[in-house]
Amino acid sequence: MSLDDLDRRILDAAQSAFPLESRPFAALARRLGSTEHEVLSRLRGLRESGLIRELGPVFDLRRLGYTSTLCAARVAEPFIDPVAQLLDTMDEVTHNYLRDDPFNMWFTVIAPSPERIESILARIRSADGVGEVLSLPVERTFKINVQFDIAKDAP
Repeated sequence: MSLDDLDRRILDAAQSAFPLESRPFAALARRLGSTEHEVLSRLRGLRESGLIRELGPVFDLRRLGYTSTLCAARVAEPFIDPVAQLLDTMDEVTHNYLRDDPFNMWFTVIAPSPERIESILARIRSADGVGEVLSLPVERTFKINVQFDIAKDAP
């Protein structure tokens, strides 16, 4: 999919200063000299094409009183689907994915306390087919407020 000027400006604007109001896409459209319908249509197209995966807020979990950890688990091959389904039922698990590694299932857990994270990990560790589960909490943040200048980087 090739991006035109409006696509690029929409992507740039959606990354920063996203309007927090009842009709954010209408406000975004006004700022870009477009219409709400056009902005929504273009964002849907960008998502359907796979160029963007998600449009949503990013929160500073620590400032909100939460803690998180990246986890790596050894899951026996026949149990991958059931373990993935278990993770999908847990509100505190934001995503999970497979890797070609002895620690083949990776996921992130976000909870209000380290104790709650340990409780969740205990449940996962007790599931059939789950071997070792590593908890890899953030020790130092390296990326904060990363934004891509789509319009500037146009070919």
